[in-house]
Amino acid sequence: MDHSTPTWIPDLDGVVELAIGDLAMCARRLDGTVWCWGMNYHGQLGVPTADCPGLGYPCSAVPVQAPVTGAVGLAAGRHHACAVLAPDGDVQCWGAAPRVDAAGFHALSVATGYGHACVLFAPARGQDPVSNVACYGDNGVGQLGLGTSLDVVASRPITRDDALVGFVQLAAGHDFTCGIDSIQQLFCWGQNQFGGLGWGVDGKDSPEWCPGNGRCATQPVRVEIPYAKHVAAYYEHACAVAPPGVVYCWGTPSRTSPASAGECWPGSPDCAPIPRLVSGVVNAASVALGNGHACALTGANDVYCWGLDTHGQLGRGPGASFEATPVRIQIPWEPRD
Repeated sequence: MDHSTPTWIPDLDGVVELAIGDLAMCARRLDGTVWCWGMNYHGQLGVPTADCPGLGYPCSAVPVQAPVTGAVGLAAGRHHACAVLAPDGDVQCWGAAPRVDAAGFHALSVATGYGHACVLFAPARGQDPVSNVACYGDNGVGQLGLGTSLDVVASRPITRDDALVGFVQLAAGHDFTCGIDSIQQLFCWGQNQFGGLGWGVDGKDSPEWCPGNGRCATQPVRVEIPYAKHVAAYYEHACAVAPPGVVYCWGTPSRTSPASAGECWPGSPDCAPIPRLVSGVVNAASVALGNGHACALTGANDVYCWGLDTHGQLGRGPGASFEATPVRIQIPWEPRD
């Protein structure tokens, strides 16, 4: 059953981080445990579950505990999830996940896409301090950022113009990745057919052409917005928070929009090939995305959401199907009975 306003999840207290996949999501609690719920067709909940009545595939309508302990970071891809574990910074994934080998690294965070994952790690003693991202999995449109043959499925530290790139935060869409570097510049790489790189898609603006896969960038390309402090991505859509707390978004927000059947072009109402400023959000601290909608958390702990509201995903109550500008959401912050 859909809920058009924020609803408490029973018996799930002490949550410090959420990660949203395609039809499943996970929560990390302060005690280092991870709890997941939703579709489990690919094992993305981490444990076997029975078929949900009337659906014909495994799922769970209530949180189930994933088989990890000591989690300090969390990410969810389309059909998988990954956790960073204390004390050694190991990475453990479950579901239809790429093989992530963080041996010798101390992972700080992980970003997951459809068939790839990128790990931000603390360099080992004596290692170049900006050699701190490695990506794994599918590289069909350059989403590993290697600038090499597209059939590479392992990784080495990401470079740009033969210089190592040091990042402080990562986000992954369906088949592209974005990162903020140590001086708050924003870069993206991978698929650009639907504007996910924020680089433009017409003529000379397209970074490269990947054979059989259209526009892409196999190495990080700069997204031309003011210095960024947080980035989020979902499917072919990305948003970033820039000082002093404004939000920019680009790409194709919804897989059901007409642009998803072709390409993102300048002037299209369904996509933005270069970043657009979101009017109505100030003092934003972070942003999160779903299929066709987005929400921003401000420094005052207010939540603003915009985009599709066909299933109540904006949390503003019944009666709306789309909000072009952000609306403030009433969150029941008070403790539960």
